[in-house]
Amino acid sequence: MSQERCLILVDGSNFYFKLKDLQLHQLLHFDFSRFITLLSSGKQIIRSTYYVGAVRTDGTEHTQQLFNSQRKLLAHLQKHDIAYTLGYLMRNGGVVHEKGVDIQIAPLISSSLIE
Repeated sequence: MSQERCLILVDGSNFYFKLKDLQLHQLLHFDFSRFITLLSSGKQIIRSTYYVGAVRTDGTEHTQQLFNSQRKLLAHLQKHDIAYTLGYLMRNGGVVHEKGVDIQIAPLISSSLIE
């Protein structure tokens, strides 16, 4: 009998803000390996991917800090064997919105349901 398989897809923005609500948002100290193992419930993990909007620096100190923090997060994910895919961030009326992430996740969900 073959082992059940699973696909772990994490919307990074939603994940971060949920952890922030729970006051657990120190992502550079988060044990992603343990989290992914917990989510898989003993199933064979086909792929685990973290989706997030790419921070781009505009030369200001603030955006450079955000950019550097995101690079550290992406390196942390790689240490836990978690792939990442970058969407983009769009500023609208002074508010930053993540774009392109859900569109990248949706086809994977659809194709995995077909298999």
